[in-house]
Amino acid sequence: MNVLIIAGGPDPGAKLIQKCAAQAEKIYCADRGAQWAYAAGITPDLVVGDLDSVNDQTVDRLEAENIRIVRYPVEKDMTDTQIAIEFAVSEGARSITLLGALGGRIDHSLANIGLMTSYHRRGVRIAIMDINTAMFVGERTITFRAVKGSTVSLFPIEEGVRVLKSEGLYYPLNDVVVPMDGTLCVSNHMTSDRVLLDVRNGALLLIVTAQETPMN
Repeated sequence: MNVLIIAGGPDPGAKLIQKCAAQAEKIYCADRGAQWAYAAGITPDLVVGDLDSVNDQTVDRLEAENIRIVRYPVEKDMTDTQIAIEFAVSEGARSITLLGALGGRIDHSLANIGLMTSYHRRGVRIAIMDINTAMFVGERTITFRAVKGSTVSLFPIEEGVRVLKSEGLYYPLNDVVVPMDGTLCVSNHMTSDRVLLDVRNGALLLIVTAQETPMN
């Protein structure tokens, strides 16, 4: 199951929410994410969290429309975003698109990036997106499409991750160990609209940033 989760960070924008919602089977919101969903004309299937940052009008509308709400205390051991992910995984999600997870508090952004890697080990693919950036974790044979000229940066999840070959990158990667303590694989560029990476010895975090806003 493919689930869209809208977190309570900065508003990801109506166009991106609508595009991702059209591709999702379920839409879950973490706290203020419900506010962003309604602003985009999207009705969530589930809202979780302590609801400490969502406005009263949104809460009233959720209750009036009998939207499933699972409330948590402010003092808890997981962020609202991770709670939403746990709900999605427990209900069968193996592919999750996460919006509203970047650009606000740096600690929450780093925590959300960390969630991508930890759930990858559990067999759950999480992609974090904003208006012009996509982040995801991959291993073995990785292929993806984006706007030609987009910036691609690679970060290893563990020591010794090796890229045997690449296709579609301005700086080719041929039998390259991606360093954990360097910037060798930061700011590569796509020479076509498709990239292929043959990866061994672990997983990579990929960050793809378009040079133009794909929502326009």
